[in-house]
Amino acid sequence: MSGSSGSGHYSHHSGGRSADSCEQLNFTTQLASPKEEVIEHIEVGDVLDIVSGQQNGQSVVQALWSGQVAGGIADQRLQQLRHCLTEGFTYGALVLSIDNGQVRIRISFTDND
Repeated sequence: MSGSSGSGHYSHHSGGRSADSCEQLNFTTQLASPKEEVIEHIEVGDVLDIVSGQQNGQSVVQALWSGQVAGGIADQRLQQLRHCLTEGFTYGALVLSIDNGQVRIRISFTDND
C-alpha cells in the first residue's frame, strides 16, 4: 500500500499539474473595453503582452500594445490566467481580427522573456 502512495507522490513531484495547465492555457477571446486610441494602431498579426495589474483597486488582467493598455481580458478562464501570471508564466495575445473596434485575440503561453 505504501508503494502506491509513493508513486502518487512521484508523479506529483515530476512536473505538477499546475505548471502543465499553465503551459497548455490557450484560448480565443475579445478585448474587453478596448481603448480606441490604442487599438487604431494595432494590426492583425500583432502580439500584445498580457499582464496583471490594478485598476480602481481591482486586480485586472490587461493586454498591452507597446506598453499602452489596449484593453482588458474578461473570460471564463480569467481566474486560471491570473493564477498562472502570479506563478510567473508569461502570455501573449495574437490579434486575430479587428472589426468595428472589436479585437479578437488568442492568448497563449510564451516561453521567452
